[in-house]
Amino acid sequence: MGLSGGPDSVFLLHKLLEFKKNNNLNIILAHLDHEWQDKSYLASEFCEKLANKYKLKLISKTISDLNLELNLNLKSNGSKEELARNYRKLFFESLAKEYNAKYIVLAHHLDDQIENFLIRLTRGTSLAGLTGIKELEKISNKNIFYFRPLLNLDKDFILNYLKNNNFKYFLDITNSSQEFLRNRIRTKVTPELYSCDKRFKQNFLRTLTKLQSTEDYLNNYINNLSKDIIINNNINLTKFLSLDSFIQDKLLLNWLYSNNLNFNLSESFLIELKRFINFRHINNKSQHKVNNSWSLIKDNNFLKLNFIFY
Repeated sequence: MGLSGGPDSVFLLHKLLEFKKNNNLNIILAHLDHEWQDKSYLASEFCEKLANKYKLKLISKTISDLNLELNLNLKSNGSKEELARNYRKLFFESLAKEYNAKYIVLAHHLDDQIENFLIRLTRGTSLAGLTGIKELEKISNKNIFYFRPLLNLDKDFILNYLKNNNFKYFLDITNSSQEFLRNRIRTKVTPELYSCDKRFKQNFLRTLTKLQSTEDYLNNYINNLSKDIIINNNINLTKFLSLDSFIQDKLLLNWLYSNNLNFNLSESFLIELKRFINFRHINNKSQHKVNNSWSLIKDNNFLKLNFIFY
């Protein structure tokens, strides 16, 4: 379980402890210090005290630790938050593998879901991007799942629960910093939305449910369509090119994801791939190198993958 020491993760911890009373559950706590401020170690110390209080195992690391232990040096794309998420992902998944854990349990809640939706809407995204954070999300090629059981609970409920039970938590000052887009949305945008309609959260949940249902339907449709168009893991280009452009994008991405390929998804990435597919004669053998690990090959009316080994 990811433990930051903040109210959300402390709430989740107490709920897991309640569940543990009548169920066979082994809880391992994982805390990552992002080292964003001089006194960030205080959150680590709080988490350590909490783990000791409930006699739980805590693995606490800093980003500097991860860089040394896992030989990492992740680069920022301009978003400090995104960089931190990437480090947390690597940290949690490496621990899950080490301790043979089935679930990585995280404390995302309804307010996080709303903020995530607005961030993606602000930056531009796809339908899939607007469907939000998933409650249960399988990690590719591994029998490990991210589990987020609090997505239907809002922040007020969490804070009231902690207050009524006199449970202490740690407040990170970076959560109020206007340096981060999420915090600006939290303090400036969502309060205005609530003031427009007090039912905003309920309405948002209904809308999100509809978006998720639409995305699920499309994914099922694409999976069935793929059985006719993808043969032996190669795309039949004649059939592919007869599809609507939107369906082409979905099918192409599903194919790449199913092969666990390394790529940075963006609109320009898709445009680049489809330009290769569309603007050269499909019967001429040609190759498009995507990165140092894989490329696409058009050969005899089929789109194939070529894995690059060194």
